Amino acid sequence: MASNLTKTTKSVKKLLIFFLVFIVIIILADYFIKSTSPITPPGDTTNSKYYPIKNEIFSKIPYPQIKGLTVANPTKIKVSKDTVKFPEFPPVLNIYKLKPEQEHLNEANQAREIAKTLELTSGESKIINNVIYFETINADRVFSFDKAQRLWNYRIKSLGINALGLKEIEKYKTAALSFMSSMQLNSGKYFEIDYTEGYITYLDNQGNYTSLTTNNANSARILLNKKILAIQPTTEKVPTLYSTIQRPNSTDSIASMTIINKGEKIYSDMYSFSYKAHDYETNIGIYPILSAAEAFEKIQNDGGYLFSMVEKNGNVFQNNNTQTIMEFKLTVNSTKLIYIEAETISSQEPWTQYLQPFYKFSGQAKSTYNKDYLFSFIVPALADASYSGL
Repeated sequence: MASNLTKTTKSVKKLLIFFLVFIVIIILADYFIKSTSPITPPGDTTNSKYYPIKNEIFSKIPYPQIKGLTVANPTKIKVSKDTVKFPEFPPVLNIYKLKPEQEHLNEANQAREIAKTLELTSGESKIINNVIYFETINADRVFSFDKAQRLWNYRIKSLGINALGLKEIEKYKTAALSFMSSMQLNSGKYFEIDYTEGYITYLDNQGNYTSLTTNNANSARILLNKKILAIQPTTEKVPTLYSTIQRPNSTDSIASMTIINKGEKIYSDMYSFSYKAHDYETNIGIYPILSAAEAFEKIQNDGGYLFSMVEKNGNVFQNNNTQTIMEFKLTVNSTKLIYIEAETISSQEPWTQYLQPFYKFSGQAKSTYNKDYLFSFIVPALADASYSGL
């Protein structure tokens, strides 16, 4: 009897030891996972302790009035998504106010230095209405700078362009950023490779681009958008969010460049260039935003804007919104937060005085003729209470 009791006691002790070891392993594993894994940015106020509190220093922000695309459908179109749950985003975002458009000290001298970089060394050809022009003797290359609007333009005037020297778009994107640096127009590091789009293109004599090239490619079209801090968390456990700054028109960009030949020499291989510069006030607002799910609900209720729609494998420079669409289907994981910057500040359109945050939803649509289209919707991202004129 005593022997059986002893055996039972030993068995219980062993089971208890195994159980305690198992519990310790679970606790250590849980601690390790929590201490090494970054916390996903919350999409609501549950974890707002990881972010700065709102300050709303600009009071209410004028609601953005973007001219979206329309489609040919006579009735409401179904908008669906490929999975249930959207990625989570911070509960607040930075709001930037644009500085007034005015001439900046020393930028005229900077324009003269850029002219030298472009080997336009004869000095200003003419000044008309605050615009300084630099050009060659036969005017086949022209560079201009609008001092008041802070608009930089360059163009080679040529009726014909040779076949493109390379077909590797990444090299042309790198060349575009190098040319920007050569002109001292990226000192703020707003332009980076990850925020740059590039396409091998054919440019015709009327100035029209197509990305549908075979052996006739003669240029690389580079679209440069800015990068900006969207929100800085208050802890390193949450990743910092940066966002893209884009123009209200999806086929435009903050700066654009066309490169020819091999993209090696700025004065001969930069075929055209355009950049409208804006600066931002030092005081930054922090405002509450919608969750991605709330923004999606607005699309379903005819809110937001159809931002882009191009035929799949078609010309990316031509929005095609004349088709009757059966359904828009969002790719949930492609959802992102972006800012829209108007090219010109207008007192008649107060929303243009701010960098406006938007949710951008992308996906694929199918027409009644069974054609596939790539599309994107944008939805103003701030909480409704943060807007005026809504």
